[in-house]
Amino acid sequence: MKITTNISTIELYEEGILIVRQKNDIEVTGDDLSESLSIYEKVCAGKKKKVILYIGQHVQFSEDAVKFKALQKQNELFSAQAVVLTDLPQRILLNFYFNKHPSEYARQIFSTEDEARAWLLLQE
Repeated sequence: MKITTNISTIELYEEGILIVRQKNDIEVTGDDLSESLSIYEKVCAGKKKKVILYIGQHVQFSEDAVKFKALQKQNELFSAQAVVLTDLPQRILLNFYFNKHPSEYARQIFSTEDEARAWLLLQE
C-alpha cells in the first residue's frame, strides 16, 4: 500500500512499520497535518504502529501547522518513531522539539534507514 499526499508518501511495510517520506522544498500546513493524521488512523486500523519518518530538506511549517496539536493523536497511533535525517540544523531543531514536547512513545533520530529499522525492531 502506498499513499501520496501534498507533503509525503506513506507506505506500510511487512513488519508493520509505517514509512513516511516527506517531500523536499515544501511548506507544511495544518490541513496537511490533519490529512496525514487521517491517513495514519486508517492505516493503523486501531493498532499502534512503529514509524520511520524521513524529514525532507528545506521543509517549512506554516503558522497553523506550528499550532496544530498532532502529538496527542500520534500518542494513540504510534508505539515508536525513528526519524531519518542527515541535515545538522534539522537535527538540532528536532532534538529541541523532542525535549520541549515529550511523547508517550519512544523517539530517536538516525542518519540511515538501516539504523532506524534496527532500533525500531527492538522497541516493544
